[in-house]
Amino acid sequence: MATRALLHVILLHVARALALPRYASEVIGNGEVLKRWHISNNDAPARVGGGGAARGFGRAATSLFVPSTLTAPEYGRYQRWHVAQDLSTQLRSALATSAVFAGLGLGGTAASSAAAATVAWLARDASGMVASLAATSCLAPALDGDARRWRFFGDLCVDAALLCEIATPHAPRQMFLPLLCAASVLKALCGVAAGGANAAVAAHWAASSADYAEVAAKGAAIGTVSGLAGLGLSLAATVAVDRRARAAAAGAKAAASLGLYGVLTALHVVSCGRGLGCLALDKLGCPRRFDVVVDAFERTGVAPSPAELAQLDRVAGAPDNGGRAAPSAFLRAWRRQPARVAAAVAAAGGRYVAVPGRVALLEGASPRDERAALLHGRALRGRRDLWRLAPEAFAAAVAAAAPGERAVDALDAALAAAGYDLGASVLPADAPRLRLGNS
Repeated sequence: MATRALLHVILLHVARALALPRYASEVIGNGEVLKRWHISNNDAPARVGGGGAARGFGRAATSLFVPSTLTAPEYGRYQRWHVAQDLSTQLRSALATSAVFAGLGLGGTAASSAAAATVAWLARDASGMVASLAATSCLAPALDGDARRWRFFGDLCVDAALLCEIATPHAPRQMFLPLLCAASVLKALCGVAAGGANAAVAAHWAASSADYAEVAAKGAAIGTVSGLAGLGLSLAATVAVDRRARAAAAGAKAAASLGLYGVLTALHVVSCGRGLGCLALDKLGCPRRFDVVVDAFERTGVAPSPAELAQLDRVAGAPDNGGRAAPSAFLRAWRRQPARVAAAVAAAGGRYVAVPGRVALLEGASPRDERAALLHGRALRGRRDLWRLAPEAFAAAVAAAAPGERAVDALDAALAAAGYDLGASVLPADAPRLRLGNS
């Protein structure tokens, strides 16, 4: 009995020892192990292995640049292309700044007066501020929906702005101030378009609204590091270009500046396109992207995933601001065809009204209603022959093209299976809605 009891006690202690954890690790949301500790029954936890300087540097870089709750797999690829385009912009900015200073007369024999240079700089700043206010008023509501194209548009604006600045010392003297102000306006457009699109991209990276601040801060940290690297490269490039320019004729200097600008701009455009091309946004965002998804769904019966949509929808092109569903456009059609559109409005029973070429959402329309309206608009696309029908026949033909509940349900099920956010609006967040009434 004593032997059996002793064996029981030994087995119990062994079982307890095996059941207790021997190590504890500190991890963050993306699975990165920060520290690992050995746990003893009698001693305080002891840290196990530092991993060396390289491992410590890797952890520090991860902590600085990678959000702790990151779930999007394309984050690393996107940021690598982002760094490449930042470096090209920094180098071109150095060329442009040098050209502007030369246009102001610094380093030349016919230097401008301090008052003239001050007036030019104030006019430059004022034109940029006014353009920024106007662009924010007109563009801000649409930036989230078509973030990739708005970001690409902003980068093209900054390319054009730097070209204007580089051209200032070589253009006629009376064109110096207009070119300087044009560059400021284009940079303001870039600030609004790219800034708003970057906010939408940061929201995409964030796992929840609580993580948005961290994602935005670490994205800015990557921009700061690439900016520092660009400053160093810019300094070396500026010195080299200036040294060669002193021994060259004015025409050769201009050709060298424009040639270097062309190479760096090509790098910038390619980097921007490749980076945005891998951005798999899980919002449909705008009617154009909606059409691309529905086209694929009608061909295959399956909605493309956000990553597949990123490849199907080109980055280059005019951004979509949802103009097809603007009430003002619908009302213009109503003025041209009052009897027919009025009959279609009277026959509409949902949260939207559709006629060939135009769709208008009514007050209270949900994202599902938006998708139904856009499906209805697709069915009526190109049906200009309907405008020749009598008002009652017109309304009946329009109503017959409306998608049924099953069709909308089938599309929604395919979108949900592909990973899209069905609660996100397809049209701009503050898009106007029609209110129909007698007063």
